[in-house]
Amino acid sequence: MKAYILITVAPGTEKKIKEELKELPQIKEVDIVYGTYDLIAIAEVEGIGELHELVLDTIRQKKEVERTVTLVVAG
Repeated sequence: MKAYILITVAPGTEKKIKEELKELPQIKEVDIVYGTYDLIAIAEVEGIGELHELVLDTIRQKKEVERTVTLVVAG
């Protein structure tokens, strides 16, 4: 299962969070972007349970992460 995770972080923490996310085995790519979101991460997981754990238990637990939006690839 592939998903795009759009992430808003505290100002000035974009590079720190990018480097931390790159260390996660499920994250295949992560970029800093301009606009509503600060980072876009591409995740590849076995199923919805693993995605749930990645987003809720790992990414959202970082104190610098203010908000996420997860887009699951349909096909």
